[in-house]
Amino acid sequence: QFLYFIGLRNEPMLRGTFRRLAAGTAACMESYDQRVKASKIAMAAPCGVDVEAGKTYYWCTCGKSSKQPFCDGSHKDSEFKPAPWKATESRKVFLCACKHTKNAPFCDGSHTPLKTKVSPAKEGSS
Repeated sequence: QFLYFIGLRNEPMLRGTFRRLAAGTAACMESYDQRVKASKIAMAAPCGVDVEAGKTYYWCTCGKSSKQPFCDGSHKDSEFKPAPWKATESRKVFLCACKHTKNAPFCDGSHTPLKTKVSPAKEGSS
């Protein structure tokens, strides 16, 4: 279960959604609107990946990583930071690659209306 805390600060870069992850780790993520406006759509489809229980993964928030949906450091010199996520069980998950999800890092179908905005060549790449 996730607990949500909203940071109410006047500085745009300090506003964020704080999540207490199931593992007890606190992570600060940019607000949804700010992240969506600034991020690149990596592809208009989810990335299906097999994850291992107990392992921490770093979800790309900028959309520039060549290792989608995971961070490869391409966000360097930007306001983006990877979002850590710890798998609670070994299974296949579908992580967001369009960066418009409201349930990060998981796909929530937000990519569906974006398919017309992304070139077909880009959509199939990972």
